[in-house]
Amino acid sequence: MWVLCFTTLIAFPLGVAAGIYLEEYGKKSRLSSLLEVNISNLAGVPSIIYGLLGLEIFVRVFSLGNSILAGAFTLALLILPIIIVATREAIRAVPPSIRAASYGLGASKWQTVWHQVLPASMGGIFTGVILAISRAVGETMAVTLAVGTVAVYTSNMFLPAQTMTAYIAQRVGGDLPFGEIGYLTIFAVGLYLFAITLCLNLLGNKVLSAYREAY
Repeated sequence: MWVLCFTTLIAFPLGVAAGIYLEEYGKKSRLSSLLEVNISNLAGVPSIIYGLLGLEIFVRVFSLGNSILAGAFTLALLILPIIIVATREAIRAVPPSIRAASYGLGASKWQTVWHQVLPASMGGIFTGVILAISRAVGETMAVTLAVGTVAVYTSNMFLPAQTMTAYIAQRVGGDLPFGEIGYLTIFAVGLYLFAITLCLNLLGNKVLSAYREAY
């Protein structure tokens, strides 16, 4: 949960801000077109690649070591493309007439985006963020490489720890007698992960329904 909290704090503002810029301010630039293609490609990159990037960049280059913070940065890098794409799609769904009406009343570009476009697209943005977090919940190799496998509970984000998915991966790799407590804990942790993901998906549907706009 600590890893997810820090991941959300990092990825949410960066992803939404990048999506707003690419869709509202940089649509006609060559840089925007290049970034759009690469962001779409990054969304399909295998997670183990992000784990290796996190291991090299955050763990070694920035000297964070195996820690909760290194894992959060790695997961943020992994889900950023998903959040950016979801933000752009949500903003793109806002009818042009809303922008035209706002400009007709004398609003600036920023005022139109902040007071009209964002509220109208908030449901889609939040749903995309929740789905991205759902992917982060089930991530295994990236957090194993970045966070470590030290099975202790700590709120210190600079210390190594062990996520639930990393625990499953580590336990499966050893010899576990069938029916013993070590064997059963794998399924207990898996059920817990399933429950978390299910709750996040239900929350996403509820948010989408609450903020759904009919045009």
